[in-house]
Amino acid sequence: MIEQWNYFPDFNLFDQSGQMVNLETIDGRWSVFFFFKRNSTDEGLQIARKFSDEAENFAAIGVDLYGVSEDSSASQLRFVERNDLKLRLLGDPNLDLMEAVGAWRKKKCPSWKRERFNRLTAVVDPEGMTRAVIDAPDGLEHPAAALAAVKDLLKSSAAKPAARPIKPRPTTFEEAFLSVRPGQDRSQPGVLYGLGVGPGDPSLITVKAVEILEKVEAIFTASTSENEESLAARIAAPYLRSGVPIKKLIFPMTKDQDRLDEAWQANAETVAAVLDRGFSAAFLTLGDCLTYSTYAYLLQYLKAIRPEAKVESVPGVTSYQLAAARLNRPLVQGQESLTILGGPTDDDFTRLCEASDNLVILKPYRSTSDVLELLKSMKLSSNAALCSNLGLEGEQIIDDLDREFKEPDGYFSLLLVNKRLDRK
Repeated sequence: MIEQWNYFPDFNLFDQSGQMVNLETIDGRWSVFFFFKRNSTDEGLQIARKFSDEAENFAAIGVDLYGVSEDSSASQLRFVERNDLKLRLLGDPNLDLMEAVGAWRKKKCPSWKRERFNRLTAVVDPEGMTRAVIDAPDGLEHPAAALAAVKDLLKSSAAKPAARPIKPRPTTFEEAFLSVRPGQDRSQPGVLYGLGVGPGDPSLITVKAVEILEKVEAIFTASTSENEESLAARIAAPYLRSGVPIKKLIFPMTKDQDRLDEAWQANAETVAAVLDRGFSAAFLTLGDCLTYSTYAYLLQYLKAIRPEAKVESVPGVTSYQLAAARLNRPLVQGQESLTILGGPTDDDFTRLCEASDNLVILKPYRSTSDVLELLKSMKLSSNAALCSNLGLEGEQIIDDLDREFKEPDGYFSLLLVNKRLDRK
């Protein structure tokens, strides 16, 4: 079980709103983490309500409050809404953080083993140090005890005991690898895995990708800015090892080729530095890793500077495959042709529409109205479907483009066009 003056374990968990919480997001703030077994139990509800009643008191003194259970983040959302809780609840379905702190542990007896749940609440200071641990058997006592403990700590000006040597936390992404799986042979370079995590539903990640996520020592994701949340990381979250370092690689949204080359080169060098040190890493990408993916650019630049680098690309489910499945409609069959467009283009779009039996038009959001008008002029609107946010919250499928409808908002949209579709 975690003890006072121990650093709080590394973790990457999502709250009920789908926002990632980890040591980086809580850095610089006092935090209280309370652990309960499941939100479907009466005890779990009672403890959550008790902490919810104290939530304003914690907030008033500048303390962030987090509840953690073995439920998924989606289940936590339903739990919060159903019971009108004023809490931020984290889903830990793999028990990564709960086992790391000792809330779940295996108890060995002479002839059998069983898992034991320990009621636990931890107070964590702005530097990530555990300053108080409440483990009273009655979980209903924890809210008041935690509030009293953090108030006393805020009043106290006492420094950390000088006689207690404490190993400092890693301060950079690269330094984090010094504490990962000590003793492993680092004489050989690591392997880079390109993983397609699917369009949005975590259950659509392949078994192969899950096996890799359970063993890699670093995660890379693509982002247009440091503050942008990685959707790919959120999708893969149920399968990530607790505390695995996640690094955002910035890919700027620009047509300036010099800026793009500079960014891709820098990202490739970052990945190469990790592989050179003998660590294996995964680059997460939406859909399939080699279909309109930033991973393909990274791979090109990595091979240029490390031709000998070991790379394994693992395919994933694409958004248009999920769209076809939702519609129960073949993408292509027999001797038909299938054309996939990364977006409508003024010069080639009409020609491709005329020449292809089936089309997938990805991300038409900037010119959806123009594309729909063109399809109507070609008498193809009844053979097309407009899909948005597949596998994500707000999923929308419009299967009749001849009727009036509100165009879906957002970046993640696509059109399927099947010329030979028979609706009879």
